[in-house]
Amino acid sequence: MEFEEAVRSRRSVRAFRPDPVSQETIRALIDTARCAPSGTNIQPWKVHVVSGATRERLEREVLAHRETRPADGVAEFPRMGKRK
Repeated sequence: MEFEEAVRSRRSVRAFRPDPVSQETIRALIDTARCAPSGTNIQPWKVHVVSGATRERLEREVLAHRETRPADGVAEFPRMGKRK
């Protein structure tokens, strides 16, 4: 897939299927993602795979935090450059 095709065919998914993603698919995604470049090869990411009651608890906590402190996420996505 060429870059332009990837950009033009992208979509935002807001509805997800209820069935779980297989462990095999998760492993394949993580294996592919680990090959992605990072700035100066610092590889700053950590991955935690959770499911079941742990995932449900984490989801509730994240949503509750977003409701009480919605501006906290701004620092995670800093703007690059100046707005015109």
